[in-house]
Amino acid sequence: MSEQPLDPDFLDRALMTPIRLATEAATASSGAFMIDPNHAEQFIAEVRTAADTLDDARWAARDAGRIEPPGGDPVTENAVIQAKKMADNALYALTVYKQQLLGTADELQTQLAAYRATEQANTSRRT
Repeated sequence: MSEQPLDPDFLDRALMTPIRLATEAATASSGAFMIDPNHAEQFIAEVRTAADTLDDARWAARDAGRIEPPGGDPVTENAVIQAKKMADNALYALTVYKQQLLGTADELQTQLAAYRATEQANTSRRT
């Protein structure tokens, strides 16, 4: 069985399309997933919750990587080595995924703040 290291760019390519706050200036052809500003806070909270739920899986992957061979034979030792590599890859993937989710939530929060500031400025000019 040939060993294939985890491609560090794999998750960047595999994760969801960029998310943008839907405003009048945003176009559907931007190649981004659009969020209604009225639902953005709830969506941001759900993304952060999803990121937090990955912690249990991350800890399980970390613990799985700490196993020791129950016997001294080469087959068992190799099986444990392979299991540790898989656990390390899983931990890496889950950690990167969590970082991507939190980055998405942070970016949306920034966009929402800018949107609200623009709306406030527009409202101030009208009055």
